[in-house]
Amino acid sequence: MSQVPTPPTEPAAAPRRRRRAATAVGITAAGAVVALVAVGWPQAAGERASDAVSGDRAQAVAGESLLEGGAAEPPPAEPVPGDGAEEMLPPVPVGEDVALQADLTATVDGVEDVTITPRGPGDVAGPGEAVRLTLNNGTDEPVDLATLAVTATAPGDVPAIPSDDPSAEPLTGTLAPGEERAATYVFRVPEPGAALSIEVGVNTSSDVAVISAP
Repeated sequence: MSQVPTPPTEPAAAPRRRRRAATAVGITAAGAVVALVAVGWPQAAGERASDAVSGDRAQAVAGESLLEGGAAEPPPAEPVPGDGAEEMLPPVPVGEDVALQADLTATVDGVEDVTITPRGPGDVAGPGEAVRLTLNNGTDEPVDLATLAVTATAPGDVPAIPSDDPSAEPLTGTLAPGEERAATYVFRVPEPGAALSIEVGVNTSSDVAVISAP
């Protein structure tokens, strides 16, 4: 019998080389993608950050333009009565009426020397002046007497200290429309018979009455 020739077989190592080559190509491609991502990611992030900064700057410029044009400025606050600087009225003598505001008048009827009897914390015995004051409400509204302030100054711009002497009877409560009420304010002074500059005002008006008591 004649022998049938056996066809030559391919070496077994060839497929392994092809697989290795394919693997190497895949790894190379993956590495290229990673490199592109690594390069492109910071750039994209930087572009987004730059866009955000540009947006903020645009908003700031727009805001400045509105302010310059006056459109974004808040409206001016409405004035509040008695909220401005005090205006000292010309001094008047004892016994003369002076308007604290329209139809609300004060009169210092007299000033008397007294000897202060200490009655509360901080009160000190010594010379004092008792100021007799009359307040007349000619308005149509009640006046809250808690808004009334009565102070005094001795010569040399020395503040006269209010005293809680038993003779003191300050105004309290509410003064009704058309009502007139008298009160007494006592102040401690550096020496007996000291001249006083008495100031009377209400916080609903910037006007302050000044009464000279020699």
